[in-house]
Amino acid sequence: MTLLTPLMTLQQPATGRPRRYIMPTAQGDGTGRNWANAAGISSLNAQIALARQAGGDVWVRADAGNYPETTISITEGGSPINRVNIIGVLVDGTPAHAPFVGTRTAPWAVGGSGGNAGGTFWLNAGADYLGFKFFAPKNCGLGFFRIRQPVTDLLIEDVDAVNVRSLVLNNIGGGIYSHASLNGGTFRRLTLRGHSKQGMYFRYDSHDILIEDVWLDSERQEDGSNPWATGVMFNDTAHDVVARRVKSYNTYHNIPDGYWNADGFSTERKNYNFLFEDCESGGHTDGGVDFKSTSTVLVRFKSFDNKRNYRLWGEVTLIDCIGLNPFRRGGTGNTCQVGAYRGSFIRVVRGRWEQTGAFVPFYAEETGFLSITQSAIDATVKPVDVAMTQIVGEDAQLEIYADDDFAAPRLLGSATGNVNENAIGNFKIETDRPAYVEVDRTIGDQAEFTTFGKQLDTKAQDYEAPLHPDNLIKAQFRLRGGNNVRSIPYWFHVTINDVEDDPIDQAETATYARNGCWFRAHPSLVWADLEMTIPAQIGDPVMALTDTSGFGNHARQPDIARCAIFGGDGAWRYWLDLDGSKYYEIGDPGEFRFEQVTAFAVYKRAEDSDSRAYLFSFPRSGSADTAFNAAWGLGVISTTTLWGRVGSNNATSPSGGAPKTRWNVSSLRTSDGQMRSNNILYTSAPGVETLSYQTNVATRKARLFADGDTNIGGFFSGLWSEGGIYDGDFSNDIRFRVERQMAQSGGINLV
Repeated sequence: MTLLTPLMTLQQPATGRPRRYIMPTAQGDGTGRNWANAAGISSLNAQIALARQAGGDVWVRADAGNYPETTISITEGGSPINRVNIIGVLVDGTPAHAPFVGTRTAPWAVGGSGGNAGGTFWLNAGADYLGFKFFAPKNCGLGFFRIRQPVTDLLIEDVDAVNVRSLVLNNIGGGIYSHASLNGGTFRRLTLRGHSKQGMYFRYDSHDILIEDVWLDSERQEDGSNPWATGVMFNDTAHDVVARRVKSYNTYHNIPDGYWNADGFSTERKNYNFLFEDCESGGHTDGGVDFKSTSTVLVRFKSFDNKRNYRLWGEVTLIDCIGLNPFRRGGTGNTCQVGAYRGSFIRVVRGRWEQTGAFVPFYAEETGFLSITQSAIDATVKPVDVAMTQIVGEDAQLEIYADDDFAAPRLLGSATGNVNENAIGNFKIETDRPAYVEVDRTIGDQAEFTTFGKQLDTKAQDYEAPLHPDNLIKAQFRLRGGNNVRSIPYWFHVTINDVEDDPIDQAETATYARNGCWFRAHPSLVWADLEMTIPAQIGDPVMALTDTSGFGNHARQPDIARCAIFGGDGAWRYWLDLDGSKYYEIGDPGEFRFEQVTAFAVYKRAEDSDSRAYLFSFPRSGSADTAFNAAWGLGVISTTTLWGRVGSNNATSPSGGAPKTRWNVSSLRTSDGQMRSNNILYTSAPGVETLSYQTNVATRKARLFADGDTNIGGFFSGLWSEGGIYDGDFSNDIRFRVERQMAQSGGINLV
């Protein structure tokens, strides 16, 4: 990757350049021509323009009192051949940290004054080729340096911050711009002690970023609106980043009944091209790193004392890295040194791995791929009775290979398949060793294919309206081994079958019910705000879901800490990611006191979930307010058991439902207590009762993913993609048609 060259190398020392002068308040005539006539800090933008014209810098007096954290909007900048530096200095020009002191509560406590919520330095369009040096913010709010509009070549150096909610924030605000991308940035020698949001946050299409010698300690601060911090965070399509000697410590999240987030470093699915050298991350309640990006390399990274030292979802290589004593402080989720999760391709090359805890150090689940050199295994220290590796789910892969193994994987068996129309195809590629399938995105019908590990999936096709000749789609692919060696190219051909699919849409389904709702995890139907005006993006918390049934019973959650995360594969599969603490309320109070209930859901349970969990419920509000208090409900319990409540009775299927980490289509009909899982009928509830409701439930709402009255519990943990609840007794024919269509759209095989 290439990075913009810092323009400081083209300039004279600051003391030899023309300069403008800034103090907390204006002095003399306030023109900024000298200390006696210094301009006030509110005139910084105008002084930058004057400095650019003179080919100089702006000096900010560091020994003349504190500066307020009031917002300073900047639209002026330097030029490609002359950066304007804004420098904290003493009266004689010696560099010194200029103090900016705000109103944020210190020591910080949730509920205290948050300081300036808008940020201090607003970097707007035009604020290009600027340098900020020697600043000391203290007790300041969200985004001391806030990149609000597109900016080019920003330099920030030598900052000493204390109790600042977020130091560098890349967040759009105002103007005609749809993004606030940073086109080149250098950040050196920054220190932040105490932050409750991101220490540094880069998003949009920000790129060519260099971060060196940064030290961030959250000091376990929690944030009131979204209660956890991240040290360094990247989102959207930010790319081409180099971080050297960046350290992040002690981000913290505490939610007693669910998953504890808070990572040291994080990237998302669309981020790419990252290099982390000699960085360090420790003391976080979740991942030392949580990386979903591609083309990401960590060299001599040290991660310690985190729930998962390396939590990896993307394409990541660890070279000579260190993992020490992972530790889970609370909440759900497994503990490990290196975890390879859904859709990942992870390589561990050498390194040092030490732990005293009784957990498996190297872990792969679902469609994760984890390869480890033998030298890394040899350098692992753990209790003798603890296994070295663990694979969860039949689609996960884990390989230990010799450091001098350069053999490419080979295809075994056929490279053809067929799939019924309007169904997602799932094809497992057989190979002679663990391998990751990579589709060539330049030829063939590549847009119709996506991959997860050794699984090659195809988008649903309509036989009667073919997009490709002869209802045949094809793609070229290679096999990538854990040793990073690729195979020769192969072609895969898929034939689309014509079937009697008998589709059923929401309009028809609604005719069989008196009331109800239907939700689907899809970019057009999930929202980042309660008003349902801001579509949620992959990785965003979802505050509202559109009801597509036609009855208008939308689902909402005003507490962002209780909102599920919108997930997807970037192609045509989407889901809500639930960690055992999220839920939504549906419609108006009392509206779901249905005479009869027919409910449907498509979901996959998390591996570490064992307790009773609801997918849908309506509170019974009996004499005792418990976390399991439904008048009716559909959920899961134990390892594979489908579970339902009908009146005061429970219906369970001791062997029912799909196993964990497999997708499941389930339904419940309360008229006879029948439950079905992937086309199999399970035991009806004994003595099914007519549904009845207490008077006080007129103030209660139906729920997604939880149960209870005011005492909420029974949270679901896993992935959920689609489902609905209807006031109606659906016939077997209608019920089966709905289940079949849900399975087709989700790529699930019904037995």
